[in-house]
Amino acid sequence: VYGNAVIFHRGDRTWNGNTFKSDNTYGMDRNTPIPQDTVLTVNSSGHIINRWGKDFFFLPHMITIDTQNNIWVTDVALHQVFKFGPYGGSDKKPLLTLGTRFQPGSDDSHYCKPTSVAVSQDTKTFYVADGYCNSRVIKYSITVTSDGKHAVNKITEWGKTAGVMSIKKGPYNFNIPHSLTLAEDKNLVCTADRENGRVLCFDTDGKFVRNLQPEGFGGRIFGISYAKEQLYAVSGPEFNPFAPKPVGYILDIESGNIDGTFQVTGGLQNPHDVVVSPDASTLYVVELSPFVVWKLTNGGHPPNPSSSSDSATTTPRPNQSIVQFLIGMLGRK
Repeated sequence: VYGNAVIFHRGDRTWNGNTFKSDNTYGMDRNTPIPQDTVLTVNSSGHIINRWGKDFFFLPHMITIDTQNNIWVTDVALHQVFKFGPYGGSDKKPLLTLGTRFQPGSDDSHYCKPTSVAVSQDTKTFYVADGYCNSRVIKYSITVTSDGKHAVNKITEWGKTAGVMSIKKGPYNFNIPHSLTLAEDKNLVCTADRENGRVLCFDTDGKFVRNLQPEGFGGRIFGISYAKEQLYAVSGPEFNPFAPKPVGYILDIESGNIDGTFQVTGGLQNPHDVVVSPDASTLYVVELSPFVVWKLTNGGHPPNPSSSSDSATTTPRPNQSIVQFLIGMLGRK
């Protein structure tokens, strides 16, 4: 928001085996939302400059900031997508609510644990990854009147679940579309197909374009972000204890080749999302456990690390230098 990073976290909530029932409905107390502020804005040095979101959310998942500084979030317990004004707006109430509160479903008025939102530069189009159950991507158009009223129309959707045990991994068979990013200069919308360990890119109307899954890519891809011809991705922990540890990747979005990787001192443990600034100068990675946010900068003007132990290790593309430091413990993302 206005050049500052925004973190969406879960406060005192964790996602465990009791969180959802077998029908995907929320299994915990529906009368007690998270009492802590769940949306934190931090400045370049990691200091919190704004906070809001208490007593509203139940299980936050991901956050997106559009070019007008509006804040889009998903809540998997509520099975809803929300749009708020900058800093939550004056009354901290959503400008737009999509989905039916606590009701999972697969029709046009329901989601089932939606994961991510991507918004076009002109803010007239947005996409929702719906997510853990439906394994689809939905494209919408949106208009906002001068008095703030929102009109949303569904344009199309694509994708269906491949299933955890499925051997079919076609371009429209997702196994948890976990993160979305737009590459509008390429006319692409890409999704991190998490459990299939790949990134699938489609044109902005949903026609399959390419599968990015180069040799050496992680087996579980949690978050993706795009800037300047390159896709940034983070892999998560694998179920196989002998598998490679989580790492960050820099991919050429056209060829799918790995241009470089990024890592932190001690190694990423459980990265959940990544975002890169439009000029590709700054990168943020958030982790579930430990509950931290890492800031990485590219080039000749890195921030001063908070301590020498916070310096980064990286194997970047030639002539690229990435320096990272720990911002701080900011809750359960």
